[in-house]
Amino acid sequence: MNRRFYLDVSCRQNPCHGERVCGDVYLAHNFVAEDRNIIVLSDGLGHGVKANMLGILTTTMALNFTHEHKETNRIAETILRTLPVDSEKQISFATFSIVDIERIRKSPVSCAQRNGGFFPRMDMPAPRHRPKNRQRA
Repeated sequence: MNRRFYLDVSCRQNPCHGERVCGDVYLAHNFVAEDRNIIVLSDGLGHGVKANMLGILTTTMALNFTHEHKETNRIAETILRTLPVDSEKQISFATFSIVDIERIRKSPVSCAQRNGGFFPRMDMPAPRHRPKNRQRA
């Protein structure tokens, strides 16, 4: 039996008050030839352009490494070694989640290193979630 499923994806990014961009970065790619979808969500450290650059770097690396079937721990280690160190806080940091849906290999959806963000659903609406550490400007 050939069962089809549909993937409904949406994203909302809210920059801090007075900022044009934010550290929340979303990247999705449908690899048609492989019947595979990879979705990555990242939140770069800080806010504004600096956080956005960390988020873009993280999502791009995570998507490419996931496409190459790298292990999640290896992906995380590589990303954290690659991110530039913040001059004030002396850390490099970005959280991320990866959803890898591969129909041929029938692999499960996998997520890594993120507090909230992805809400799988089975015929019910996704819960409304607002991280406790975020405040509206």
